[in-house]
Parts: sequence; structure tokens; C-alpha cells
Amino acid sequence: MSVEIHIRRLHRYDDLSAALAGLPDTLNIDAAFIISEIGSLMPAVLRFVGAKTGTVVHSDTEILSLSGALARNESGGSHIRMAVYDQNDAVFGGHLMVWSMVRATAEIVIGSAP
Repeated sequence: MSVEIHIRRLHRYDDLSAALAGLPDTLNIDAAFIISEIGSLMPAVLRFVGAKTGTVVHSDTEILSLSGALARNESGGSHIRMAVYDQNDAVFGGHLMVWSMVRATAEIVIGSAP
């Protein structure tokens, strides 16, 4: 099986969650997975384990880890988890939520099966 690699650069004020959710439609693929990501957010919005709503991290953060599956909305949508750290080296992790805005840039590498 071969894997197609797709690389996207997001810019300041792009919503990371919305951009990832839209990638399957943009790339005309049914599903994909996150291979790698590097970037910064302000704010980062995460839903912690057991929480019903998101928590906003109101500081500059760098992404430590981003993993998950991307799918078209009609196929159930994306499921993404993220860990970030702030300028005090506090680490936060959970489900990626909307309004996680790119602070400077974010580069995302995803893979899909043709």
C-alpha cells in the first residue's frame, strides 16, 4: 500500500481545528491521518478528559503533539488530540476544539491512502 503525503502551512489567525476538518474535502480524499505538525497557537482550546466543554488556554503556546484521524463530515468527521505548552512550561492536552488560532504559523503533514 502506498501513502500520499500532503503538506499544508497555516497562517496567523487560521483556526487549526477548522482547517484540519476541511482538509479531506479540500484534498478530495475520504480519510487521512496526521503524520507531523509544528506550530504555535493563541489561544489553544482543548476539551479535557471527562469535560463537556472546552477549556481556553489564554497564552502563547507551542504544539508538542498533534495526532488523530481526519474524515469528511458525512463520514463522522475528524478526531484529533493535541498537547501544548506555554511560556511557563505548563503542559495541557486534550481534544482539539474550534477557536484554536494559529499564532504565527503551523505546518501540518498528513497522509492518505490513494
